[in-house]
Amino acid sequence: MQVGSQKEFQLYDEALLEKGYTMNQLIGFAAIGLSKQPIQANKIGIVCGNGNNGADGLALALMLQEKHQVTVYLTSVTGSLSVSHYLGKVVESGIVVHDGISLIDQEDLIIDAIFGSGLNRDVSGKYYDIIEKINTLDKPVIAIDIPSGLDCNSGLPKNISIKATQTRTICAYKQGFLLPHSKEYTGDIMLCPLVEKEVPFSTVVDNRIIQSIIKKRKYDDYKGKYGKVIHITGSNEYIGAATLAAKSSVYSGSGLVCCYSSSEVLTSVTINVPECIVKKRINTLDPIIYQHYDALLIGSGLGLDFSSEKYVEDVLEKSTIPMVIDGDGLTYVAMHLESLKKAHAPVILTPHIGEFKRLHPFYNETDYVLLAKEFALKWGVILVLKGPNTIVTNGNDTYRNTTGNSAMASAGSGDVLAGMIVSFLGQGYGPIEASIQAVYLHGLCGDIVANDNYTAVASKVIELIPKAMKRII
Repeated sequence: MQVGSQKEFQLYDEALLEKGYTMNQLIGFAAIGLSKQPIQANKIGIVCGNGNNGADGLALALMLQEKHQVTVYLTSVTGSLSVSHYLGKVVESGIVVHDGISLIDQEDLIIDAIFGSGLNRDVSGKYYDIIEKINTLDKPVIAIDIPSGLDCNSGLPKNISIKATQTRTICAYKQGFLLPHSKEYTGDIMLCPLVEKEVPFSTVVDNRIIQSIIKKRKYDDYKGKYGKVIHITGSNEYIGAATLAAKSSVYSGSGLVCCYSSSEVLTSVTINVPECIVKKRINTLDPIIYQHYDALLIGSGLGLDFSSEKYVEDVLEKSTIPMVIDGDGLTYVAMHLESLKKAHAPVILTPHIGEFKRLHPFYNETDYVLLAKEFALKWGVILVLKGPNTIVTNGNDTYRNTTGNSAMASAGSGDVLAGMIVSFLGQGYGPIEASIQAVYLHGLCGDIVANDNYTAVASKVIELIPKAMKRII
């Protein structure tokens, strides 16, 4: 399943038009897709706006008239060229057309074709009244593409939205549909294909995808088959970050985890993660570590002194094994973006929105997908942009996560995720596979904790990792 943001759908339409399709053709294709699933009602009223969503409704009316008693209700006497085109066909076919919705309560079922996914303002005037009236009727409602008034990206109403019993969405899921609160407005969602995909949307990461990725353990496996990872993490000020990251790597199945840090950090790790081996960090990074480990994590709680920054610089320039850069490592990268071009091995960056804004400054923008893809492609990295429906992208292939919740907005959550990603890297998963698997399982564990707790404490999330992995397999 794929999902797109508002801008991605705009680009999709533009690409198809550039390919030679006309808007009227695309609307006709949409109507075919929308009509493929039967509608269990005799008298159907289609409420059409003056834009392309309204034209979708008019084209659908033509498809439904053979099996149903269809009536069209116009919200405006003027409309786009496509509305004019299909309205002419509707009138020619003999379908009854009303100006306004005064008789809408006579219908068995209402189809909402007022506004599409491009709506970027509050609903006002007669349109507000129309939506309010439809919502007060005790009638089933099918929304075309998206319930009118619902924001494509947030899944929240602008100020009012149709409350549909079913949404027949075109091409791909809308980004807002991934958020649980949107269900109140969308009802059941049905995907209706359009035509070939010219602009790549994001792939939704769900249980099925993770099942296809996760490796089953064999009877005769031993710890050497599950990778050796090294964590260059922690400082006297941030002892917990290194401890949480180390523990999450162990619980994610690494064969060997080494924490390379200060004496104070290593004391905590030894007590709290006895499965982890420890090494005292010295001022200069010994490049021999790249021969002994399969993946590394740097940055979680590392601090921002000169020696810490030198470590990040050395890792980017000299590492021959894939790396995850988190926390304080991202602060260094933000100040030295050109260092990403010096990397000889795959780099995974794991910023939250605030950290990403330092990496890739932007203003008044909430459509993060295109920004994330642009950054990842420019700098040749895998970006894990943490937040609702976390984005994982290398600039070409993009994924949106479906697990996780607001209870996970707590200290240490990012350290746990970083430890999981590096663990999967060390176990031989590719950078994208390691990232999406870690993000999904991290969110799944958080969901389980949040079922009974107000806050999904990071240490509790870690303890559920093996159980969540077993559940997937």
